[in-house]
Amino acid sequence: MRLKNSLRQNLVIFVIIFSFLAIYFAKPVESAQTKTQKKPTPTPTKKKTTPTPNKTAKATATPKPKTSPTPTKSPATTTFPQIIATAAGARVRAQASTSSAELQRVKLGTLIKVLEKTSNDWYRIEIPAKPKNVVGWMSGQVADDWDTNKKEEIYRRLVDKNYKPTGLSFLDASELFDFLGKVQNELKTSKSLPEYGYKQLLVLKQTLKAIPFGKDKENPYKSFLKANDKSVVYSEPAGEWFARSNLFWDLRKKYENSPTAEEIAWSATQNPLPGECEGYVNCYLFLIRSTDAEYLNLYPSGKYSAEALKNIQNQLDPIVDDLAEKKIYTGPSDVSDRAEFNRLISEIRAVISRLPIPEVERQKSIQQLTQIAEAFR
Repeated sequence: MRLKNSLRQNLVIFVIIFSFLAIYFAKPVESAQTKTQKKPTPTPTKKKTTPTPNKTAKATATPKPKTSPTPTKSPATTTFPQIIATAAGARVRAQASTSSAELQRVKLGTLIKVLEKTSNDWYRIEIPAKPKNVVGWMSGQVADDWDTNKKEEIYRRLVDKNYKPTGLSFLDASELFDFLGKVQNELKTSKSLPEYGYKQLLVLKQTLKAIPFGKDKENPYKSFLKANDKSVVYSEPAGEWFARSNLFWDLRKKYENSPTAEEIAWSATQNPLPGECEGYVNCYLFLIRSTDAEYLNLYPSGKYSAEALKNIQNQLDPIVDDLAEKKIYTGPSDVSDRAEFNRLISEIRAVISRLPIPEVERQKSIQQLTQIAEAFR
């Protein structure tokens, strides 16, 4: 019995010792295995590259807001055409009909954006305005397709359509005057510049002539006069506004080699001057020297030379007729006025003496000047 108990105890001790040893040696193995298993764990750290797709995603997303406006801008600049107003006070209507309500008017030469065009030649247009753009319709009778490459051709057509030598209303004349200024500013190398400049001055005269008497302090006349104050002058006796004559003479000098130059000079001769002489001889001589005599000085064999000489004689006739009694005309009264008187007589005589015409045709004017000079010596 004791032997059995002793064996059991020894067996138990052996099992305990064996188990202990098994546990002891199992830990290093387990730790080695865990270490070898933990070594690959850095592999997931390679997942640091996973943010890269996020960056690329951001990069692809970034251009989207930048590129998205592009399609909306391109139709406005390349798809929509433009038209140009071909008449003064061109009407914009609510519908494509001449009986439709008038929304607005646009000036001659205005460029307008087109939204669409109908088969019966009406344009749906948009005009910038505040607080909201005006959208309406314009007839092809007062508008035409615009082409930058054909600017000079289109401008020529508009000038020919709207210009008249006489009979323009204030609205038509004032808008054509402004348009001709625009044409000259934009077509700086055009061969037609002398013509455009000349027509602008003739249109200015018509514009001023169309201002109703006593209405120059009211708009639109007041605003036009203010905008062009350096080009106009008021004549108190006539109660009218005149274009300044120096504008014609300066334009002639600018384009003196053009075929239009002589016509410009003759118009300068015919342009009225402000004020009146009231019988003062120096004043009449000054008018002759600065008009008809100046034309003859520049164009002694000109188209209008015979007429200019006749004008001079007609202006001197009443002075000569009054020399005996001097009831109407008076001569210079002081030294400076006498010097001016002698200078004007001398200059007019020199111009007439150089005219390539028979002596008998010159003689009347020369004799008139001599008589006046002796009478007021």
